[in-house]
Amino acid sequence: MTVENRQTPWWESKDSIFFEPTAADDFLHPDANARVEGDSVSETQYFGFNIPDKRIYGLLYLWHHPKLGVVLGGAWVTQGFVRHNLQSQVFDFVTYENDRCLAQDLHDVRLSNGYRTNVIEPLKRHRVRYADDRRGNHIDLEFEALMPPALTKGGLHFEQGMRAVGTVTLAGEAHSVDCFNVRDRSWGAVRPEHIQPFAPFTWMNCVFGDDLIFACTALDTPDTNPEWEDTLPRPVEDSLINGWVWRDGELVAITSVTRKLTRRDFDSLLPMSAELAFVDAHGREYNLSAQTLAGGNWRTWQNFDAAYCLARWELDGRVSYGDFQEVQGADYIRHFMRRPPQLGSVSQT
Repeated sequence: MTVENRQTPWWESKDSIFFEPTAADDFLHPDANARVEGDSVSETQYFGFNIPDKRIYGLLYLWHHPKLGVVLGGAWVTQGFVRHNLQSQVFDFVTYENDRCLAQDLHDVRLSNGYRTNVIEPLKRHRVRYADDRRGNHIDLEFEALMPPALTKGGLHFEQGMRAVGTVTLAGEAHSVDCFNVRDRSWGAVRPEHIQPFAPFTWMNCVFGDDLIFACTALDTPDTNPEWEDTLPRPVEDSLINGWVWRDGELVAITSVTRKLTRRDFDSLLPMSAELAFVDAHGREYNLSAQTLAGGNWRTWQNFDAAYCLARWELDGRVSYGDFQEVQGADYIRHFMRRPPQLGSVSQT
C-alpha cells in the first residue's frame, strides 16, 4: 500500500494505520522520493539522547533534499535551557553539504563538520559520532532497538524506541550516556517552506521500559482554552495527528487525544510543562504529565520555528525521560511571543 497523496505535508492528515517495515526502510528511498513533485521532498534521520540528572539533552539529525542534491546535518547538545541555540554546548550543523556524502547510502555517512552515522544492523543497531577537537566536544553513541519500528504515514515514516549507550564529551569533560530515545525516519513526502498559518503542534514520546513506549503528535485540546484557538486554524479536525503505544509486546494505535495542555514561557514560547491524556485502540486510557528540563529553539525552516525539549514524563507512578518537540508557525510567534518592552520604543525629545 502507498500513500494516496504524497504532495500533502504529514501534519495535515490524521493517521492510525501501521505498515510492515523492511530492512530497506533504514536506507535511502530514491524511487519514493522521485515520485514526489517539488524540491521540498525530504528524507530524514533523527536520533536523540539525554542525561537527565545533568539536564543534558542532545539531538542528532540528518536531512536530505534529494532533488536539490544537498544534505543538512549535525549535532546539538544543550545543558538546561538556552535563549539562543548558539548558547548551547554544541550546535554544529552544515546546511548545504553536497549529497556526495551519501555515496555509501546510510551505511556510513560522514559530514564535513565531524558528524558521522552508521547503520550497523538495519532496524536494530546504529552508531552516531561527532568530533570537534578544537572545542573538546565528542559524541560516540550506539543505539539498539527495543521494539520494531512503528511504520505509518502511508509507509513513509517510522518511529522506534531505542536504548542509547556511550560517551558524550563536552569541553573536555566526559559524560557517560545510558538512556532511552524514540528515533524517527521520514521520506517520500513534501515539506513545504512557505508560511503556513497553523496552530502549534507537538511530537511527544517516552520510553518507560521495553514494555511501555509511546509517541504522539497532537495539538492542545479545545477544553484547555489554548491562547491561539480563535486566531489560528488547526491543521487537522481534532487534536490528534498521529500516535501509537508499544505495550507488552504489541503495537497499538492511539485513537483519540482527550486532553492536551501546554504551559509555555511567553518570552521564549518554550514549553515548560504539559498534560496529555489519550485512549488507545483497545480502549485503555493514559494520563501523563510532563515537565521540561532542557531545550531551545531551532529554525530548521526559515518561516517557522520549533522548540526542542527534554521532558520528564510521569505515567501511573512510572517516571522516564523523552522528547517534547513543538512546531510553531510564523503567525503563532508573531501573535503570541512577548516582545521586550525596550525594543521598538522611540524616545521623544
